[in-house]
Amino acid sequence: MAALRIRVGGREGKGGENQDWRGRPPESGGMKGYFEPEVGYWKTSQKNRTGSDLLLGVNVIGVVPVGAVDTFLGAGIGAHRLDPDLLNNPTSDSKQTKLGVNAQFGLDLFLTRSVSLFGTGRFDIVQDAKKSVQAKGYLGLRARF
Repeated sequence: MAALRIRVGGREGKGGENQDWRGRPPESGGMKGYFEPEVGYWKTSQKNRTGSDLLLGVNVIGVVPVGAVDTFLGAGIGAHRLDPDLLNNPTSDSKQTKLGVNAQFGLDLFLTRSVSLFGTGRFDIVQDAKKSVQAKGYLGLRARF
């Protein structure tokens, strides 16, 4: 999974003396909004089923800073390119593109001013998939620039 989080409504000033170690003004509270294009891929190779899912999507994320941790939640929409083995009624033997929506939540733990460790829980609902609700969890590093 890879995503680019783009701040909605601009950014606070850069490099000011009144900023905390995360680059935020001391009074920087409340929710911040982000637009997040993403690409994702997963593959399964279970006994009776193999297949892969390539996702291209976009999310809207709300972030609430709480000390050295940011909590976030969001929702999005995307195109899932699925193998026919993952579909209820495949119309051909080739991959098909299906619409999906998601809801997600998570935490960012700041390690430095520009790097954080994050964890995300996510639910995707995908059109015509054998398993229409996909539950996912992942950890990663987030860089800010």
